[in-house]
Amino acid sequence: MKKITLLLASLGLFALQSQAQITLPFSEGFETATVGTLAANTASIPGIPDWEYARSGGSARLRTNAGAGFYNTGSRAITLDQSTTSGTSINYLIGHLDMSNYNVATATVILDFNYMDHGDEPSANDRVWVRGNNTDTWVELYDWEAASTGTGQYFYVAGINLTTALVGAGQNFSATTELRFGQQDNFPANSITSSDGLTVDDIYIYQRLNLDAGVLAVDSPSFPTCSPGSNVWVSLKNHGVNTLTSAVVQWEVDGTLQTPFNFTGGSIAYGNDSSMLIGTSSVTMTTSSTIKAWTELPNGVAENVAGASNDTITTTLAPGISGVFTIGGTAPDYATIDDARIDLETTGVCGPTTFNLRAGTYNEQVTFGQIIGSSSVNTVTFTSEDAHKDSVLWTNATATSGSRGTINLNGADYFNFTHLTIENTHFSYPTAVTLKNGSDWNTFAWNCLLGDTTPTSTSTNQSVIYTPTGSVDNNNTFDNNTIWGGSYGAYFYGSGTTSLENNTTFTNNWFKNQYYYGARFYYQDNITFSNNKVSTNSTYT
Repeated sequence: MKKITLLLASLGLFALQSQAQITLPFSEGFETATVGTLAANTASIPGIPDWEYARSGGSARLRTNAGAGFYNTGSRAITLDQSTTSGTSINYLIGHLDMSNYNVATATVILDFNYMDHGDEPSANDRVWVRGNNTDTWVELYDWEAASTGTGQYFYVAGINLTTALVGAGQNFSATTELRFGQQDNFPANSITSSDGLTVDDIYIYQRLNLDAGVLAVDSPSFPTCSPGSNVWVSLKNHGVNTLTSAVVQWEVDGTLQTPFNFTGGSIAYGNDSSMLIGTSSVTMTTSSTIKAWTELPNGVAENVAGASNDTITTTLAPGISGVFTIGGTAPDYATIDDARIDLETTGVCGPTTFNLRAGTYNEQVTFGQIIGSSSVNTVTFTSEDAHKDSVLWTNATATSGSRGTINLNGADYFNFTHLTIENTHFSYPTAVTLKNGSDWNTFAWNCLLGDTTPTSTSTNQSVIYTPTGSVDNNNTFDNNTIWGGSYGAYFYGSGTTSLENNTTFTNNWFKNQYYYGARFYYQDNITFSNNKVSTNSTYT
């Protein structure tokens, strides 16, 4: 079957391709995609011929293997971003689906997918759409930026009703039904948490059945696994039209079958889930145990095989890190600071965690996101091994408007940075520390924070410490630091009169030789600025 698809008039892209009629359930994990990067409109992506890439913007790109941490499962996913920091790009991943054997009058068709946000700011094209055929108007299904609550972690989006969306637009499934995932922004995804871009993986389209139950997640033991215990909790989800009143949950630990759990006497409506204790393991669980759980007999009836794909969950536990580790020098635990960041973001923490930096120079720009398991007790500390700030120089000459600090805290909480010299020598953005996107409860103490030490600019771009306008970052403390140079020593602006930054604390610091402001604070509540020294050689008048 042939079809001609007009993708975007503005792009002038026409795609001519054929495909087989699909049978639900349908899944796409992109594992057959050819490894590589696309930087041009591509009607049929190599290895996944029913998927198309459409783009606008000079550095827009699609990657099938962006790197470790970018994949929900397997070793492929589709990452949409741009390769440089010049201009703004729009990316579309478009699936061409022959659904001519389905009709909105008789089939309730559901879409699930997984995605990861790498710090993308909200844009008009950060959406998911469907249309019944390739000449219909696109129907918006999901705004993934509005729904995103963090970076560097996968979000499972379940239960989007394609039938309802098409009926509402007066459309129907056809041989040229299309599904479109969009992304728009102006920076590359250099890591899973920075700076822009979105990744989509593991798309699943299926028919909703009258009776369809499944185990959604293993709730406990959780990740990171600090103490597994012996009790197992799972979330039981009702994927079916009929209210779920009973089901059997089978489960095993490390391959050993456990006593089944009978869910009775409850009531779970369609699309809802309920967490429940399914039993105590008969074998000792460790921090690397594998737990598998699956459902049988929803409402006492054998489930249609079409619903089998959402029955089972398999989780392998993983311990979080804790304790004291070394970075750099001879035989360290981590060669670089960024190696430590990757481990933190991959495994989480199970207790207070300290990284001692050996004496030397570290030329790295590092962006830290939220660390699973971090708390007021389970803090993450980076400090010089000899507790002397002059022994460690953490420097960087690479910066962009969206990623300007040598240290960038992007939604990161409960970090401590002590006894370090932190420097940025970039000509446009010489910022030592940036906090943004709800970075809370962080402490910088006994450091030397260096920007441009011979400043001549009044621009906020050259602040030594910076929180962007509109970002609300609370309960952050700077104590006993030398804050040297820059247009501003510190620039905290908050979001507005109804969204103030709270409990910012600057005590016992030396603000040295700023050109314009020692510190500027706006839209703040309960700020503490006490016992600081401000001195300058500025010629600004």
